[in-house]
Amino acid sequence: MPLRPSRSSDYTVGWISAIQTEYVVACELLDEEYDPLPLNWENDNNVYTFGRISSHLVVLACLPKGKYGLTSATSVAKDMLRSFPSLRFGLMVGIGGGAPSSKHDIRLGDVVVSTPVGSSGGVIHYEFGKAIQNKAFLRTGSLSPSPPLLLAAIHQLSSLHERRGHQILKTIDDLVDGNSRLQKYRRPALEADVLYRATFTHADEGKSCKDICNPDIAETVLRVVRGPDHDDPAIHYGLIASADRLMRDAQVRDALAEAEDVLCFEMEAAGLMDSFPCAVIRGICDYADTHKNDVWQGYAAATAAAYARELLVTIPSGPHVDAPVPKSSTHPALVITPSKILFTVPFGRDPLFVSRTSIFKAVEDGLRENQRAVLYGLGGTGKSQIAIEFAHLYHREHPESHVLWIYAATHSRFTQSCQKITSWLRLPGSEDATKDMCSLLARWLDDEENGPWLLVLDGADDDDTILGQHTPNPAPVEPVIDFLPRLLSPTRQLLFTTRSRDIADSLVAAGTPIQVGPFSAEEAQLLLTRKLENEITIPSDGSGDKLLELLGYVPLAITQAAAFIRRNGGHFRQYLDAFEHSASDRNLQLSVELQDHRRERGLPNSIFRTWKLSFDQIQQQDPEAADLLSLMSLLDGQSIPEELIRDPRSSEMARRYSFGTIFSYSLANQSRNNTLSMHPLVQMSVRYWLECEDRMDEFVQKVVELLASNFPTVQYENRAVCQSLRPQAVTALQYQASCDGFGAQLLHKLAWFELDSGYLEQAESHVRKSYDARQRILGEGSLETLSTLSLYATILQARGKYVAAQDMQERALDSRREILGSDHPHTIRTMNNLATILRDRGKYDTAEELHRKALAAREKLLGHTHPDTLISVNNLALLLRDQGKYEAAEELHRRALEGQKETLGPRHPSTLTKLHNLALILTDQGKYQNAEQLHREALKGREEALGLNHPDTLKSLNNLGTVLANQGKFDEAEEVSRRALMGREKSVGPDHPDTLKSLNNLANVLVSQDMFQEAEKLQKAALEGRERVLGMSHPDTLRSVRDMAFMDRLAGRLEESAKKYERALEGFRLVLGESHPATRNCTQQHERLKADLEDSDTLEIQAVGRKKRKVYRRRARKAAND
Repeated sequence: MPLRPSRSSDYTVGWISAIQTEYVVACELLDEEYDPLPLNWENDNNVYTFGRISSHLVVLACLPKGKYGLTSATSVAKDMLRSFPSLRFGLMVGIGGGAPSSKHDIRLGDVVVSTPVGSSGGVIHYEFGKAIQNKAFLRTGSLSPSPPLLLAAIHQLSSLHERRGHQILKTIDDLVDGNSRLQKYRRPALEADVLYRATFTHADEGKSCKDICNPDIAETVLRVVRGPDHDDPAIHYGLIASADRLMRDAQVRDALAEAEDVLCFEMEAAGLMDSFPCAVIRGICDYADTHKNDVWQGYAAATAAAYARELLVTIPSGPHVDAPVPKSSTHPALVITPSKILFTVPFGRDPLFVSRTSIFKAVEDGLRENQRAVLYGLGGTGKSQIAIEFAHLYHREHPESHVLWIYAATHSRFTQSCQKITSWLRLPGSEDATKDMCSLLARWLDDEENGPWLLVLDGADDDDTILGQHTPNPAPVEPVIDFLPRLLSPTRQLLFTTRSRDIADSLVAAGTPIQVGPFSAEEAQLLLTRKLENEITIPSDGSGDKLLELLGYVPLAITQAAAFIRRNGGHFRQYLDAFEHSASDRNLQLSVELQDHRRERGLPNSIFRTWKLSFDQIQQQDPEAADLLSLMSLLDGQSIPEELIRDPRSSEMARRYSFGTIFSYSLANQSRNNTLSMHPLVQMSVRYWLECEDRMDEFVQKVVELLASNFPTVQYENRAVCQSLRPQAVTALQYQASCDGFGAQLLHKLAWFELDSGYLEQAESHVRKSYDARQRILGEGSLETLSTLSLYATILQARGKYVAAQDMQERALDSRREILGSDHPHTIRTMNNLATILRDRGKYDTAEELHRKALAAREKLLGHTHPDTLISVNNLALLLRDQGKYEAAEELHRRALEGQKETLGPRHPSTLTKLHNLALILTDQGKYQNAEQLHREALKGREEALGLNHPDTLKSLNNLGTVLANQGKFDEAEEVSRRALMGREKSVGPDHPDTLKSLNNLANVLVSQDMFQEAEKLQKAALEGRERVLGMSHPDTLRSVRDMAFMDRLAGRLEESAKKYERALEGFRLVLGESHPATRNCTQQHERLKADLEDSDTLEIQAVGRKKRKVYRRRARKAAND
């Protein structure tokens, strides 16, 4: 047992209480209480009690009255540490709110002790009562664990309790039995421990729970009474949640307890754990809800203090760090005083630091197992900040160890750091300017007599400086690696930071280097909140998440964004809008140099300029890698085909080496399917670098040429390649300031593929740009321009813009006839395309004439089985179907189908088109079962070959719905028709002719199911759309007029029905002729209406919709097929 203390340095344990109740019982549990010591009160605002528990000299302090929470606890601990330099550890002992659950049977009076769980150190810090991205609470970090000595003692005491039980009740009984003034520390009656359901709140703050809550037995949670074999109070080990606000919400309590496995809530520990190494011990006085229970506070404070006393008894006393050791002592002869310990980290701890527990653990594991650890990753991801924080924590845990910091970005900075350290260590020769200080320090580090120490080598980014790989032989200076100590041990360790994986692999020696990537979304959110210093509220509409995603969760980028927002008035949304929509604003935001005192002097503070250092380094070491990096920055970063950017002049080995350089700097990643990925923020940074180097246009030209050369023609076997290159082409083209010949070529190919794949809006935009560029560069009469003009017309046709499409296709046909002649395949193709537009416009006679000319020319030029000939056969068959010539149309459809099967195979999209068209003509002839079978076969093939949302797939879906309705399969017909309508609305838009056709067909199916109200609404929308898009006299418009007339008739609006029938019939006769099936069908319906009008019984006329619906269903289905 030590002598009666006379100096502040004699005290080795600090005990902190938050309130008077806790402080009183702590003082009463001292074995001896000593007189106060004279202290420097100018630097310490605490008032202390001094004493002894077992062999430990303990100093006790309480937070100022009325000043509770994290800040006050931090201040008390800070002053205590300053006045008592020999404290080995601390204890934070008092009361807290319990978090009972099905997993943890926590009762009032139980004790909770902070211990690590998973990646959490024992105490987590959270923010509560403040809406943060729509969350009731936000975990803001896991704090440092208790010192190893305390954790070992807690484990020992827990084992002892399991074997023999604890002495808490005896300690409390001895305390209160001997002092009548301490009766409030006795245990209250068991009936006073009531746990209410989380949803039941205390209604009146002015009344006690006993008065207004106890009668509500239904709102209490029934719990089994603890038996004699159960420790009571129980001791629980695990996580304690700490915030600056009292937890009084049982539902939030339960949510946080479930999410984090929290046992207890309190208000001080988060202010201590990272600066005051301690254990947190809490007696449970309430259940962290609205039912506060002051009667348990005294007993809960006593149970916590009694446990803390048992813990101290378990811990052996240690020597005082600065006390002289007697000669007879068995302790080691060498005792290092604090004044001789070097701590050369050039930065203090960051109060806004966001802990990265998994990385810290990996560093600890690396140092323990291999005596060295290497942090590597992209610049700005926080490697140095992690090293700074780790160094401070290491110094706290190992106060006897030197912590030496060397900045190794260049030879000169490395040498300067070595000079300073040798001087501080006062090594022999450190005053001699002729000596090599790097070698001097290296020899000292390699001497096993010197230590313990941790050496941090920060900024080891340059191959030449660190490894000497690119310097001439012999090198003008030795690389840093030659000066590193070889003789390492558990007390002589190395920690490195570098941007290069190659350097990391060289330095780690054994084990695996530790990659430091961007933050998780939660970590990024926390950093942004802290960096905005609670002055600026992050909007709760998700814009905070959006900004963090755009910033790639990179710490330096987030820090820079927060500084920019603060500096410019706190306009959060304004910053985000500028970042998203303006490249120049984004470049300014991410390149401006805002002062950051936590970075090395001379280092850039912006993310763009930070990464520029890496790009410059790559350019110098591996120019081919820099070129690859530049090309990748102009492509879609999600899936860049590796083959696309391969330089055919380079060998496979050279290419692998260059990609390795990029991967080494964590600038891109490689997937298994030979594709590469690069984060958008990295791409932005590379483009900024290219602009700074005035090479942006050069690489835009290169990447567009690459894509124009590699984008294949649109054939079925090329679909996968086209699909993979489409996002690359779209991305690259946006950087081309003025479209040139290669750009026009790429736009043409891209638009052709988008037409084939159903991306019609994008196809029109791209073909327009291609046509404008080719017209400007090559002139209107060039073959390339005419090819794009014809494609332009086809795309407009697909979008239902028939008038403009016809005009363009006629111009293309006239020019091709003049330049190539009437019999050239391109001329014939243009003639065929024009005929299809005329058919879509209902100009059947002119269309038939052109189709027959195109077919005859192709049969003569290409033969009867050529795919182009079969296309003409198919198109003529479709026209004959429109004209009501079903038998002739069926014969041609079968010829086209058999020919396509033979030349292209049964699963080719062109073959499936012929199959689908044959099913249409069979439907028209009432051969519904055969038609259904073919439609299902075509639908399945198209889904597999083209995808679920391709226009051709949706066409099959739509027409399958029609043939199902014709067979009375109304439920399936409705489901299929709705799918087709939704798909077309999404794929081609609500005003496309195909969408309007689906709208009309669904209405007819609904009529068949007596769903007249919805059917009439859809029919009206289809008619209005067709009048607007196709014109008043288009056959499809007239079909909608006829169907609306039928709806009027069903509703008893006979006069309105008659007017619509007359309009439709007049249009059909004019456009299709008297003999067309649509004309005949409309005539029949009109005659039936006239018969209804001649009926003198008005009531019977109005009831026609009810009496004859089955007949009308059949007519509705027939109308849908015309």
